Amino acid sequence: MQTLHEVATLARGTASLWWARLPAIGLWLCLGFVGRELAIMASVRFGPNLLGSTLAFVAAMVVWVVCLVMMLHEATRGRQAYRFDEATGRVAPADPSEGGRSPQDVLTHAVVPFLAAWAAWGFTEDHVQRVFNANIIHYGIDATNYSITFAAWPTYLAIAVVAWVVQAVLEITMRGRGGIALGLVRVFVRGMVILTAFLGLDSLITRSVDWARGRAFWAWGRDTWEAFKGLLPDWKLWWDTTIPEAVQQLVDALWGYLIPGLWLVVALPLVWLALTATVVGWDDLHRALPAGRLLGRVTSTAARVRRLRPVRSLEAAPARSPIRLLVLWLQNQVEDLVPVLQAFRLILRSGWPFIAAYLLLGAVVQAISTVVIEGLLHMVGPQDFASTMRYLQLLELAGEFLMWTIA
Repeated sequence: MQTLHEVATLARGTASLWWARLPAIGLWLCLGFVGRELAIMASVRFGPNLLGSTLAFVAAMVVWVVCLVMMLHEATRGRQAYRFDEATGRVAPADPSEGGRSPQDVLTHAVVPFLAAWAAWGFTEDHVQRVFNANIIHYGIDATNYSITFAAWPTYLAIAVVAWVVQAVLEITMRGRGGIALGLVRVFVRGMVILTAFLGLDSLITRSVDWARGRAFWAWGRDTWEAFKGLLPDWKLWWDTTIPEAVQQLVDALWGYLIPGLWLVVALPLVWLALTATVVGWDDLHRALPAGRLLGRVTSTAARVRRLRPVRSLEAAPARSPIRLLVLWLQNQVEDLVPVLQAFRLILRSGWPFIAAYLLLGAVVQAISTVVIEGLLHMVGPQDFASTMRYLQLLELAGEFLMWTIA
């Protein structure tokens, strides 16, 4: 009953907030969609020019992420803010005098953690697929002029290294400085590192797996698995299969259906909620985070690590030495993900009834979005290829409008 109460409360609050903020959040989403599609079209037009096409593709991803962040900021602007009260151990209304964060604060402090988590949880792959689809529509099956190709993975890795160096220099030289322009430059360079590293490493990992499958240790592992199944009794079960066959089916279902299903239905919605919490303002670590057991263990572990001789040697290095600069850069990379991880922790502390209610409503919204797209496709009916490619973009916008603005 508590979960049903949470579902009803969350549904009412979501509907009220969505209707009140619909024009503003809808505008930001449409701006992001149009900007992303225009940048992807520019990337396709660059063709085999990898540098130009990659820059345009990074712009597409950055525009989309920035507009999503501003959409989330707009959805909660003017609402009552909350903070964690360490004295009572409860979430309480924040002091109105603290005020909300301005759009400039959101751009400079929330976009980079959002983008870092966006890439760490695999959202970049969706944008890569969009560019592949756009190339297929424009050039057909001839991949000669494609603006993106996994065959150029060494070039992508080289671009990633250069962008990584530029990002490190910016992080160190501009540390502590604000401003929208500097924040957007930082986000763009970070997006360049993320995208090119993904394109290069994805192909490198695929080639490494193909290489490993031809080595002796891969065959040993396969033979060991077959030997383990051979040790199991060959008894018939009641659904007309043997125990070894049932074990194989269980493993196939685990890796093929259960884990991907949990990822899509449970993990990704909760990550999106954590990203939303980061934008709203839970990334203020000094005021909003409880000093719980987990944080205590992390703090004590960090203190022990800092007492180690190699770490003390690194911290004692000159301020402008390469080692010291590397340590500062690595620290910045970890700091980008900390707000999202802490927001995720706060979500887990909210209780399973709330989490179950959110996941249930998220599944309902996703189902409604799918039904809307399928219904519109049925209404339009079969068309020629050119017409289909034109209206599919509008149908996708309709589905994304419901999913992103409500979820």
